[in-house]
Amino acid sequence: KNIEDVIKILNLGVEKISLSSGALEDLKLINKIARKVGSQSLAVCIDVKLNSSNKNFEIYLYNGTKILKKNLKDMLLSLQDEGAGEVIINSIDKDGTMKGYDLEFLEKFKSQIKIPCTLIGGAGSYDNISKLFKGFKVIGAGCGSLFIYKGIHKAVLINYPNLKDKLKIIEQ
Repeated sequence: KNIEDVIKILNLGVEKISLSSGALEDLKLINKIARKVGSQSLAVCIDVKLNSSNKNFEIYLYNGTKILKKNLKDMLLSLQDEGAGEVIINSIDKDGTMKGYDLEFLEKFKSQIKIPCTLIGGAGSYDNISKLFKGFKVIGAGCGSLFIYKGIHKAVLINYPNLKDKLKIIEQ
């Protein structure tokens, strides 16, 4: 929430920090941090959710408990203008569903995203990851549930892709 905390964390050897609610409420914080430590060390995470009544994506703060009344398109541009080196987009609608990433979101906003982007929420198969990388210029894909829940009963099991699966993702 402040530059002093960021410097303490980076001095521990961490390469990059991710800000969320504090930075979205105070965009100047992004600029201060970027000028002090460099944009390459700064990612900003945005939680988004589709408003079913007006079909607009809205920004949420504090783990989805508060709506930020700002235009998402303008926010994405502001993050970049203030010096964020990466944007991490968490789809609240897709998070934990394992039904695929929110490609509709990326299609709508891809022209606003000029910095590296990671998408979180929805990965349920290696094919979902391949479609994301094949269709959009992203650098990362959050895949939590894909590697944790296994089998028809969704038992908790930490799992990692084997070499065959890794090659399948790369080849597609």
